[in-house]
Amino acid sequence: MALSTIKLKKWSEFTDSDVFSEQFLKEVLPGYLQTCRWFGAKNSAIRRYNAELIIPLSYGQHLYYLIVLEITFESAYTENYLLVLGQNEDQGIPQNARLAELHIGTSKKMLIDALYDERFREFLFVNTLAETVFPHPEGSLDFTKGRILADWNKNNKVTSRVLNAEQSNTTIVFNDNYYLKIYRKLFRDANPDYELTYFLSEKTKFTNSPRFAGSITWKRGVSYEVTIALMQEKVENKGDAWTYMLDEVKQFYRRLEDSKIPVRQLDEIKLYNTLKSNDLSNRMTELVGEQTVRNIQKLALRTAQMHLALFKDKFTRRFVPKAFNTDYKAWLLNRMIYHVDHRCNLLENNMHKLSGEALEYAKQFLLLKPRIKDRILNFHSSELYSMRVRIHGDYHLGQVILTEDDFYILDFEGEPEATIRDRKVKQPPMKDVAGMLRSFQYAIYANIFSPDNNISLSKKDQFLAGERYYAVIVGLFLSKYIDTAFDEGLDIGYKHEIDFLLRYHLLEKAIYEMGYELNSRPDWVIIPLKGVLDLINDNQHGK
Repeated sequence: MALSTIKLKKWSEFTDSDVFSEQFLKEVLPGYLQTCRWFGAKNSAIRRYNAELIIPLSYGQHLYYLIVLEITFESAYTENYLLVLGQNEDQGIPQNARLAELHIGTSKKMLIDALYDERFREFLFVNTLAETVFPHPEGSLDFTKGRILADWNKNNKVTSRVLNAEQSNTTIVFNDNYYLKIYRKLFRDANPDYELTYFLSEKTKFTNSPRFAGSITWKRGVSYEVTIALMQEKVENKGDAWTYMLDEVKQFYRRLEDSKIPVRQLDEIKLYNTLKSNDLSNRMTELVGEQTVRNIQKLALRTAQMHLALFKDKFTRRFVPKAFNTDYKAWLLNRMIYHVDHRCNLLENNMHKLSGEALEYAKQFLLLKPRIKDRILNFHSSELYSMRVRIHGDYHLGQVILTEDDFYILDFEGEPEATIRDRKVKQPPMKDVAGMLRSFQYAIYANIFSPDNNISLSKKDQFLAGERYYAVIVGLFLSKYIDTAFDEGLDIGYKHEIDFLLRYHLLEKAIYEMGYELNSRPDWVIIPLKGVLDLINDNQHGK
């Protein structure tokens, strides 16, 4: 597609000109945003584009504009996005970073997304090292560095590249040692990803998440602060735990096929009961894999250690643990009931896309809506004596990477659908545990539903074997997690309370997942639907 042409007298006058307000904001910007993976409102009716904040940034002879865009929708709702503009003659700038042709007097350049300009990326790193503060009438733009950059040799050459992976943020790699995550969608408060990364790295002894290296923050006076970027150390890894678990499930089915063992002879473990590795039969241990057993236990250990680090601070307001109370109960129930109503509406609107078991499960879900709401409302905060803490909030296998012999936990932004304030509400650690257990089940079903599934077992036997495998993995994880919590003083309650909170949040996560599946891949909605129905039909839930 041909680029528009913007004509200017001086680049330094761009954002103050009519060209900016009339041509750029109204003509160039809307079309460009539609090409950006990080712009999440492509299908929304937009009323107006506005530059809420413009900060000119100079580096040597080069001038850049950091812009906070305010997008106003027809519904009157607004969202903020980050864009940094620069000018460049380099034809090596990728197409996705070019906004328009720029004619300044007799010179011809490109108007670009400056994150793809190597000079601007160097500017970001240099000012992080220097912890520069750029004053502005709307507050200040503050650069902060972490302890791991304290010994940086200023004579080192700064190299950088933009990761090509399409995602909701833009990530820059510096010297192949640090990741700078630029948040494209901004919130009127500190991003929880920054808060938790900084806290775990700089204030605790937890070592199994990437260490904090720096941040960029727009501090709007005493009103609020907006996290622009977060820099972390790069952790060498073998990929994420989701890919690892998919392969482990596949190996389980292959071993089972080769063994010729009837599926009904597999160990039958009561679901959500704790399980020690020596309680497994030798045959089941071989089928699951001894290394897999150890890895599940190690992941549970790291999860508990993360929660312990978030639990032990008694002085930082944003991290001090809280007891259950009526305010939290009201917040939780309102949120849960909203999700149920929303998912029921989505389900009714997408029934035509479903067939077979998925369609039957959907019909059951709609019929059971009153019982589901009753189960949700059966939350008696006065009977809960454990503590609520800041948690990961969107914890699953995709948020964990596997190193040579360990696990590292990433991405503390929280649930994508949640507001920034909801993401910071202190919640039971068992919600994170529930998220991971749901992720284990997804890995099993992803193998069964895969178009590349060449397992010779009947579908009925695949499901039964998957259920037996799932109960083992869940039991191993829960046993190690709960033992660690008890041994180290993490207040998650005792057996009855743990069981209640786990099942409650498993139900919450399964309901939440339905929204993603119905919007993105309806064929997979059978997974959360089955999860909800199993929990509702489980007589132990809520007792």
